[in-house]
Amino acid sequence: MEEKKKRVHIEEYDPMQDYPLDFQKGLAGALLIMIILFLSVRKVEVTPYHPKEEKSTYVEEINLEVEKIEEVAPPPKPKINVEVQEAEAGEEAETTDEVDIAATTDFNELEAPPPPETDTTVYEYYAVEIPPKPIKTVKPKYPELARKAGIEGQVFVQAIVGPDGRVKRAWVVKSTNNIFDAAAVEAVLQMVFSPARQQDKPVSCKVIVPIRFTLNQ
Repeated sequence: MEEKKKRVHIEEYDPMQDYPLDFQKGLAGALLIMIILFLSVRKVEVTPYHPKEEKSTYVEEINLEVEKIEEVAPPPKPKINVEVQEAEAGEEAETTDEVDIAATTDFNELEAPPPPETDTTVYEYYAVEIPPKPIKTVKPKYPELARKAGIEGQVFVQAIVGPDGRVKRAWVVKSTNNIFDAAAVEAVLQMVFSPARQQDKPVSCKVIVPIRFTLNQ
């Protein structure tokens, strides 16, 4: 039975008879594919080939002219009119050929410059040989607001007394009530002292002046 089936199968496929039909079918399919491709690609535009243009860069020389700034000449020096008195008749003009030259001063670089004549150091009260003493005192002005309120107080004012005995600066260092500060400083600034002395020379010195405010003064 198996040999009969194989013979039947071989007899059903005959290349000599079926090849022309298969060839026609393949050719028809290839033509169909070519037609489809032709219809789909025909709209593509083919542009001609153009060689790339080389871009060249040109460097242009620019001549920058630099303006020369002319220096402005300094203004001429003012002329001083010198009056020349003519010699009277019979008098001969005296001419002097000799010129007096002032004597020069020799400086030595190794020597220090001379110290200033005035001492600008502000000494403490305890550091001077002779401390300053008040010569002129000024009664402070009692603040009206403190007087109406019945307030009393005391202000300690520190001042710098100059070599001439006058107060250069003054400020409050301690106060029982700030209402009296301005009046106390104003009074101290008007005081005059005998100047402090250090090595027998008047110098600046710090002093503390207590100012008391009482209602019965």
